[in-house]
Amino acid sequence: MKKYEWLKLVVVVQAIAMIALTGFVIIKWWPQPSEERSEQPSQTDNVEQGLLPEDKTDIVASIGNEKISREQLTKELYAHHGDTVLRSMMVQKALELEAQAQGIMVTEQEMKEELQSWIADYDSEEQFYTIMREQLSMDKQQVRDEVKSKLLLDKITMSMVNISNSQIEEYIANHPEQFLPEVLLHMRWIVTETKQKSDQLLLELEQGADFAQLARQYSVDPFTANDGGDMGKIAVDDPFYDKKLLARTDGMQPGQITGPIEIDQGHAIVQLLGKEVTESLSLEKQREEAHKQLALMAAMSQQQVEDELLKKYDALITK
Repeated sequence: MKKYEWLKLVVVVQAIAMIALTGFVIIKWWPQPSEERSEQPSQTDNVEQGLLPEDKTDIVASIGNEKISREQLTKELYAHHGDTVLRSMMVQKALELEAQAQGIMVTEQEMKEELQSWIADYDSEEQFYTIMREQLSMDKQQVRDEVKSKLLLDKITMSMVNISNSQIEEYIANHPEQFLPEVLLHMRWIVTETKQKSDQLLLELEQGADFAQLARQYSVDPFTANDGGDMGKIAVDDPFYDKKLLARTDGMQPGQITGPIEIDQGHAIVQLLGKEVTESLSLEKQREEAHKQLALMAAMSQQQVEDELLKKYDALITK
């Protein structure tokens, strides 16, 4: 499954935080605001009451004779998304504090390996970062920051659980399929709401129409349409995709097109662009992966871990 689908939430949080929430998050170790306050209404009070002088208002949009100010946008964003963004910002700070307290670090090698697992869904590293930039407005450093946060959360979660060597060996023995070489299918598709539309597009493809162009024009899948239907490289047993679709595509030769296949979103026309088999994991890597899976299964949920960290570091929200 393409990682940028998950990253879209991260981008929303970042964007809203940058626009609306600077200065609203307070954690125990942050300097506390002065209790003294001028009797004169502040600019913030005026913003909330819609009383900013016109020459002070930063207009970000207009429609007809109506104008929308940055202050109005900020207030609306905060009202609808403030709680979510505040929590995200506090969790990030709590992760950093806990990692420092436990001496937990993310090495450059770990970053490289995790990034490579994300990039593996794409044709190349260049394509990966191009999509991150064009579709998610994330540069390389922002992607690295999100990778690091994920790895930190995993490590902190795993530190809360003790796993024995015998448990690790038993897990490897009982789940050999997880450590075998993986078959990856590089696919693209066109998703339509009706079989009739798919049949029409299949006929156009048979007559020489360009697959990518049809995907951009007609596919209703928002995550792939702009990429000409490119789904990236998907494991043949990926649980996020329809089993019938993957099995049917796995039996094809590169370049072949099949469909329509009925899926949850409607009907899909699929083209196999390529197929590859990954290398087997070394014994050391198998043990590392088994330890990680056992610890994450035995540990609290991510929500619970975050709640515990926020409580530990006395997170406080003032509005």
